[in-house]
Order: sequence, then structure tokens, then C-alpha cells
Amino acid sequence: MSDAPQALLGLDRLTYGFPLRPDFLKPVLATMNAGECWAIVGPNGAGKSTLLRLAAGLRSPSSGRVLIDGSDLRAIPPRELARRLAFLPQNPQSDFPLPVADVVLMGRFPHRRFGLFENAADRMVADEVMALTQTRQFADRTLSSLSGGEAQRVHVASALAQQPSILLLDEPTAALDLQYQLSIFELVRTLAVERQKLVVVVTHDLNLAARFCTHILLLHDGRCIATGTPADVLKPSILEPVYGVRMGTASTADGTRVLVPQVSPERQGAVPS
Repeated sequence: MSDAPQALLGLDRLTYGFPLRPDFLKPVLATMNAGECWAIVGPNGAGKSTLLRLAAGLRSPSSGRVLIDGSDLRAIPPRELARRLAFLPQNPQSDFPLPVADVVLMGRFPHRRFGLFENAADRMVADEVMALTQTRQFADRTLSSLSGGEAQRVHVASALAQQPSILLLDEPTAALDLQYQLSIFELVRTLAVERQKLVVVVTHDLNLAARFCTHILLLHDGRCIATGTPADVLKPSILEPVYGVRMGTASTADGTRVLVPQVSPERQGAVPS
């Protein structure tokens, strides 16, 4: 019998393997609830995207289960699952010439009883999520005409149009400039804390995770090293063995604590050839 407590999203001893690494992802146990924003962090190859895809039902675990409100994800019909959980992959396609309003309305498909045509309720939801993501001004523009950060917010709006209780985002700020990184993470925090959704985001930016997320799951080489609040997990003593670099801390003008990688003495002042 599993000892994983019921949660909005439960990772119940998940494992996963590849042909050449059958025991890659070691058992992961975590309980995630509405109103929480989780960051999955770790070095390249740690298993972050693999874990998120398992949570989304896009890969089947070697063992263990993904639980949604206590029910096995595999027992939930696809249409129902799409109403409860939305997944945004890395670098979603943004070069097709569809109007932004239509892209957002695509997220309403799981709620359409008779197929392809949206109704007034669908358009109302689409308008609401475009306002929330600050994309309403792009409604009549094509997605391919937008900048990377603008298009990413549109993809988030389309995911929100599904009206899910769980939102899974795989590196939503990759290749975005600082303004859009902050915008996306501010939105993520709003969705979790104010809208009482569960948001799980894969990110490489430890400082954004510390500032905007309520919980951290740290992976290294397929193994869960630690889970907890940012203050519990994002400590130099925990991070240094994982990332292989010395870590220091500093405080910004507003008192925010930030992590600062330290240059090793032997590399200090080295000039690349």
C-alpha cells in the first residue's frame, strides 16, 4: 500500500528508465497542492523534463504512479485529464500564422461538447485569460508576428483557457530576456497564490525559483536530492555538491537573498585563449 498522502498532484515513488539507463530516475515521492508553485531544478541531464513529462502523462513510469486528487492519472479519460491538467513544453511552436485569439481558443477544445466550434462561454474564458496574461492587445495579430516573450505568454494563455487546476511548464523562460523572464514568473506566482492553481515549473534559474516559487524539488542524476521551501533547499551546502561549484549568498537592495556562484581560486583571473 502506498504511503503517499492524497494531494492535488501526487508523485508516488515514480521511476523511469531509458534503454541504456533503465534505472535513470530513482523513486520520486512528492505531494503538491493548490496554491503552491513548485520549481524543479538541477543541472543538465538531472531528469527535470523527464519528471515533468511523467507528471503530465506523456511518458509512462517504469514503476510508481501519478495521482490527481488521489486518482491514478492513467485511469482518467484524456478529455477529462485535459480539463484538469495543462502542459506547456519547451519552445512550443510559434511560427504559424494563426491569430492570437484563435490560438488561445484552441485551449477550449476539451470543454467543447460537440466538436470544433466555440461558443460565447469559450470566448469569455479566452478574453479573461488574455487579460490575465496581458496578451489581449495581440488578439488580432498572428502568433508568428510576436516576439519570443509575447508568444510565450500567448501559449500560457492557451493553456489557461483549458481552465486546469494543474499547470506544468517546462522551462517557460528559456531564451527570453530579463523583462519577460520576470513577467512569466510573476504570472506563475499569481496563478498559484492568487488563483489557487498548482503550478510546477522546470527552470535553471535558481534565483527566480527562490523569489517566486513556494517549493523546490532538486534533482541530480535522476535522484531527488531535496524537497521543501526555497529557504530549506537552496542552500550552498546542498547546491555545491550538485552543481560542482562553490556558492555564496548576497542581499539585494530590497533585502532579497540571491545565490552567487563563486569562481574557484585556480580560475580567478584566467583569460580564455
